[in-house]
Amino acid sequence: MYLKEVIIPLLKASIRKQLASDAEVVMIFDSGLKNISKSYYENTYLPLLETITEINNVGYYTRGLPTNSLPKVTQMNWAGIGIDTTQDLAKTLRTHTNGFVQGNFDEAILLENSTAVVEHVIKKWLQTLDGVDTTGWVCGLGHGIGKTTPTRNVKLFVQMVRQHYAS
Repeated sequence: MYLKEVIIPLLKASIRKQLASDAEVVMIFDSGLKNISKSYYENTYLPLLETITEINNVGYYTRGLPTNSLPKVTQMNWAGIGIDTTQDLAKTLRTHTNGFVQGNFDEAILLENSTAVVEHVIKKWLQTLDGVDTTGWVCGLGHGIGKTTPTRNVKLFVQMVRQHYAS
């Protein structure tokens, strides 16, 4: 199998080199999962990925994770996990206690022309995290921002997150 014999060994070698060059944590960004069946993901793919966790200091970001597969990911020995907006961030923060959680706001919202709408959605999103221990949480914007994303919306997002968590 190409994944087992070529891709995974290449990933491991690359991760080891990055860690040897003083990287604190190396993140794997796995953003093509919507093209993998749940059965293949859990029975073939995840066991291969789990061999990477033996290296230590490796984080795993998922996008398009098969339904109800997150608990299997969180049981592995990742330094931390990253989840997309299809996963419940508050629930993940409550249940994942092994390393950091990178939980993301839907970057597509920032394409909205109405600042009032963007502000409202950000506020509602932040309220979902009220009362949740966010220690170890890395706040992010989904899959990043595009070149057409209005700068004012990115600034608004950063400002609102900082204000929400200011002591």
